[in-house]
Amino acid sequence: MRYSELKQIKEFCDNLGSAPDWREVVSLWGQSDFWVDEVRFIHEDDVDQIWTESLIELIQVCYDLSDLPDFVEIDWEKTAENCKVDGMGHHFNSYDGSEDEILCYHVFDNG
Repeated sequence: MRYSELKQIKEFCDNLGSAPDWREVVSLWGQSDFWVDEVRFIHEDDVDQIWTESLIELIQVCYDLSDLPDFVEIDWEKTAENCKVDGMGHHFNSYDGSEDEILCYHVFDNG
């Protein structure tokens, strides 16, 4: 990692409300999805798949779908797409719904 990227990550972390330890962020950099303290980092290449899977899981947990007749099929991909109208921040950031980006990561500060 270049010095300019390290500096950018440090400044970014220092300016977040939760101020995650930038050294820990750097040590986890390259993973597709990780948390440091109350801050979640999701790589841009993986965020849509993680978001879709998370929405499907949330729907299945929140709604009892066990009584649906056999002939009813749910298009889970389309259902997840319909849920995305409010943006990622509202799903991944329960604190204030905000979303930040740094380099190739979407960042959600839940603190």
